[in-house]
Amino acid sequence: MFNYKISNWKGTYLGVATCLIFFNPFHLNNEIYPYWILLFPLLLTNVQVFIFCLVILSLGFINYLFYAESRTLIDSLSLISLFIGVYSYSSLNNEEKRNLCDVFVIFIILTFMVMLIQKLNPQFHDFILKIFSSRSALSSFYIDRNGAVTGFSPEPAYGASLIVGLMLVLFLNHRLTKSIYLLIIFEIYLFRSITGIIYFIYTSLVMLSSDYKIHIKYKYYLLTFLVFSFIFFTKDLLIFINRPYEFIKLLFSSGSLVSAEENFGSQRIVNVLSSFKFFISDYITGYSPFAVFSYLGHSFLIPLIFLLAYIVMDKNSKYLILSLPFLIFGGPVMVWPLQSLLVEKKKK
Repeated sequence: MFNYKISNWKGTYLGVATCLIFFNPFHLNNEIYPYWILLFPLLLTNVQVFIFCLVILSLGFINYLFYAESRTLIDSLSLISLFIGVYSYSSLNNEEKRNLCDVFVIFIILTFMVMLIQKLNPQFHDFILKIFSSRSALSSFYIDRNGAVTGFSPEPAYGASLIVGLMLVLFLNHRLTKSIYLLIIFEIYLFRSITGIIYFIYTSLVMLSSDYKIHIKYKYYLLTFLVFSFIFFTKDLLIFINRPYEFIKLLFSSGSLVSAEENFGSQRIVNVLSSFKFFISDYITGYSPFAVFSYLGHSFLIPLIFLLAYIVMDKNSKYLILSLPFLIFGGPVMVWPLQSLLVEKKKK
């Protein structure tokens, strides 16, 4: 019995390391910590994994020689950590994946409880921010902005991205129950992140396209949630939809997605779109795996070649296509669960 538990520890460790991605008790400047990279020595037996990581790291060092003030090394390490996370997940056996999902379920429940307390107690919100990020005493900023709380993350978009990624992994492993789906809906509501809303809607559509019978059961919980929100949280609901509404107004008034985003105080779409060039003369930080890879290779052809090679070797283009929105626009880069569709196996 003891040996059995020892042999299946990887799933539990990967789950805990993923959920603690924002754990920053020493208040370091970075905000995301891929604790799962400690699994890397177990993956060295795979030559392809080693070569891919070596290529990315080399690109980071080469760029650093020319752009010493940039984030080239950090970005390359972020991309490597993402790859290690996804590959570690794909290498788990069924028992290890069950352990992984158990950790994710517990974390989602715990996050919901923490967010409720944060909603009621700003001091507790600041306490969690102090432990899990370098952004201490910022609860008043998020609350004043749109009534948001952050859970265990430094900002709502980060927390929502992680929760949606965990939801995707649970769904792929047939562990996403209706009650957990309902909790996630409430958490997305409490995060009040446009990024989180978009990720949640897209992932739900992926679930719908993959298993209509399962997804159709969730709609009743979604409907109940909306009715409950309308009756008891009318004011909060208006705050919740205000940011998407303001963004849409900016979009239509400017006539440009890039301009609307800049006026909204973000650079994600701008930087991602700028990565789609045959030759990129300078280096800026990408906000998605594809953009980071493009800037490191100074051409969007570099990640495109790797994607084509992946299709040829894996012959699983359906899931790659479903992964493209997260590959191209998804972030933070190191939230590997958002990319778990890449290693989803074909159903026999």
